[in-house]
Amino acid sequence: MANLLKIKALCKERKLYVGKLAEMVDITPNAMHKLIRNGSTNTTTLEKIAKVLNVPVTTFFDDGDTLSTLEVPEILKNALHMPSFDALMDLIQSQQRTIENLTDLLKSKPK
Repeated sequence: MANLLKIKALCKERKLYVGKLAEMVDITPNAMHKLIRNGSTNTTTLEKIAKVLNVPVTTFFDDGDTLSTLEVPEILKNALHMPSFDALMDLIQSQQRTIENLTDLLKSKPK
């Protein structure tokens, strides 16, 4: 699970107001405070925050560990209860369409 309280600590270290960080990642200060408080946001916003703060995205996860393939099924089970589940499903479907299109392209390419 993401530990977005680290955003506050990183902002403090960098002498950067959380509201200013919000502006830099194109969200409102209220939205930034809410995502920190709730510990939940979408991957795009988290990536933007990490980029502005010049840290890897893994910084916001407990112990900075990356996810192993063995952990994914449990995470997907938990995703059913997340507000951003629909967004994740849209992303997965989009990626599946991309894979299908690339597969079709490779099949139609002369050998």
